[in-house]
Amino acid sequence: MIDRLQRLADRLQPVRRVLVIIGFVAAAIAGYLLTAESVQQDNYLLASLIALVWSLSAYAFVVNFQGVPSRPTRSESLFARLKARLQRSWYWFLAICLLVTSLGLIWISLRLVWIMGHTPH
Repeated sequence: MIDRLQRLADRLQPVRRVLVIIGFVAAAIAGYLLTAESVQQDNYLLASLIALVWSLSAYAFVVNFQGVPSRPTRSESLFARLKARLQRSWYWFLAICLLVTSLGLIWISLRLVWIMGHTPH
């Protein structure tokens, strides 16, 4: 599974700069809306914060999963295999954190859509 995540991160490498731009734009919009006095713009503030968090999460995925070490072979020494397994276990931990974070972001995004749909304009 970690190897698949690495292949996906490699494919998403060209999108990395776009994710940074989206993050900066979302942060700028959120900063502007924080200084605005209108309460009606709170939904847009939440949407910009969610866009910021999604772009940060996607960027962190692309950056972190590019350097997944290869699986150890039997021809390697015991310490080299242990080192590779320890490094790969760190990526497993990152993958689990990414999964939990993504599920939380999906839940928050769905709540935001529900809130924006049920608030009077």
